Amino acid sequence: MKIREIRAVESNNRIKGKFCAQIRAISERVTNFGNPYFEVEFVDHEDRLMLRVWDNTNVFNEIRNLQEGEFVEVSGEFSNNPRFGIEGTNWSVRRLEESERKEFLVGSEDRVKGISEDFKFIEGEVKKIRDPRYRELATKFLENYGEEFRRAAAAHSVHHAYRGGLVEHVAHVMKAARRLLEEYRWLNSDLLITGILFHDCGKIVECCPRKEELRISQNLAGELLGHISIGIEIVNRLWKELKLDECKDVSPNNHLARVYLLHLIASHHGALEYGSPVMPKIPEAYVLHYLDNMDAKLEIFREIYERETSNEEGLYGKNRILGVSPAKALPRFHDGWEPSNVIELLQWMVKKDTTNGRISGENSAEIEMMEGLASFARKWGLRYKFLDVEEEGYCSKNLLIYAGERLEGEWFLLESHIDTVSGEGVGGLAYRGEVNGGQLIGRGSCDTKSSGAAMFWALRELAQSGKVKRPVGLLFTVDEEIGKAGIISFCKLLIKNEIKKPKYAIVGEPTCLKVVVAHNGSLRFLIRAFGEAAHSSKPEHGKSAIGVMMDFLRYFEEDYVKPLRGEDKLTGRTRCSVTMIQGGVQVNMVPAECEVWVDRRILPSEKKEEVEKEVEEVISKYSKREGGRVEIIERCYDLSLIHI
Repeated sequence: MKIREIRAVESNNRIKGKFCAQIRAISERVTNFGNPYFEVEFVDHEDRLMLRVWDNTNVFNEIRNLQEGEFVEVSGEFSNNPRFGIEGTNWSVRRLEESERKEFLVGSEDRVKGISEDFKFIEGEVKKIRDPRYRELATKFLENYGEEFRRAAAAHSVHHAYRGGLVEHVAHVMKAARRLLEEYRWLNSDLLITGILFHDCGKIVECCPRKEELRISQNLAGELLGHISIGIEIVNRLWKELKLDECKDVSPNNHLARVYLLHLIASHHGALEYGSPVMPKIPEAYVLHYLDNMDAKLEIFREIYERETSNEEGLYGKNRILGVSPAKALPRFHDGWEPSNVIELLQWMVKKDTTNGRISGENSAEIEMMEGLASFARKWGLRYKFLDVEEEGYCSKNLLIYAGERLEGEWFLLESHIDTVSGEGVGGLAYRGEVNGGQLIGRGSCDTKSSGAAMFWALRELAQSGKVKRPVGLLFTVDEEIGKAGIISFCKLLIKNEIKKPKYAIVGEPTCLKVVVAHNGSLRFLIRAFGEAAHSSKPEHGKSAIGVMMDFLRYFEEDYVKPLRGEDKLTGRTRCSVTMIQGGVQVNMVPAECEVWVDRRILPSEKKEEVEKEVEEVISKYSKREGGRVEIIERCYDLSLIHI
């Protein structure tokens, strides 16, 4: 178990289990009656827990023989006392063997994966930075200090106060910033994203545990200088290593670029009394301050809801940081309605705008639909479980509904995704869910809420018939339209045997009711063309990246797209097309960069690596010509399905 699971036990309830931890602190106390006792604080990869050890218990002598910093296993019964918090009864503690200690230090697979995915997301954001100085600076930081960055906490105690907490915090703030930048496009995204990466970088000194520890100990440099001063020093040190001669004629100049970035670090606490030497004086500094503060405060709320017990009024004890007594969160709205037939179910689903979160910038609608479907399952006597999805920075939930006692043996899997492409461009028709001329109109009515509704209703009928001969499960997944995070996450559960593999499976997709046993995959490239910025009153002083891209696309069409001849007897021809384009920052500027997405469909007989090499060779040949430079910035792969 984890400490977080021990903390989750409800008030006046009891749980039996064991957890591994490092001893952060041991304090000897005396009761009002003069009896000695210990307060022992344990810490694992995500949380910490304080237990009192009374002198009339067997564990009292065990604790007396332990020291701070040792790694132990704690086992016994734990209860949540409304007055004193988590208490242990009939519990014991033992030192971990060296092999156990090393294994525990690595962390759970989920924790390792979470930090790795957050770090990978940050690396991806760094690659998107257009200002070459900021991009090189950020890259150098991740290369030189990546190990400490992965290890550091975001604070000693207030929020994300655990090993790896800094990477998690920075990733959260970056994701929020990306969504904000979609609305406030006039902000300097390069400055903001770089500022987010560096705003707490001084904590790799101030709040970084040693390689072989989980506890966040105080250190001299951190205490004497503070993370803001240390962060400014880190940026200045790395800035000296940049190849600034190549950027001496760019705008803004090198001095301004550095000073504005340092201002974001210096001002991110937002007020002098909170430790910032200056107040925020530019919009990006204000955005950083509020996003940083918001993520910290929301983490505090999450910890309160997980760790503490509210009173009868739904209020928690006063929190020192928030300055208030928090109240219980209001549950999400659900009106209790349920469909009376499969058409009503599909209409309900279509009326929900579940545009893929990578398109819309948020996925709360996906989660709300999953919760609604779960409420129907509960009313219809079906079992269900939510499955967390955290893949490539995409966080959401799958929903697995099933008929039968448990999913084992030769069980049957049905699958349908709930996300759709955008409803833009079709007016108000996208989410009406109206039946007209025998057709139900709206996003997902075909692809593929229709199959999900039909499967769900069939599962309902099967359960109510009482004739479930073998377990049948229905998996509703997310992110099918873009990243496939939902189904990838589920397959990993099957591979790890956390869910038994089904014997049979049917995937719901619009196929004109034909059985499809193979399909093409896709390899998508984000390609960037580079020009030289200039004012539109003197375009001869620059070079339009849009012009470079137009020239490249003509070359790409003739040299690569038209000669494609691959074909499969089941899936047809291979195809390649340009699907999105973006360039320019304002109407009176010659753009320095332009980007396109290219979608290359891959036959089951083709290999991903060979297709990548083909496209890379075309780009390399073009870039050797006079007239422009293009590069592949990002790749997305969707595997093909081979008939067996």
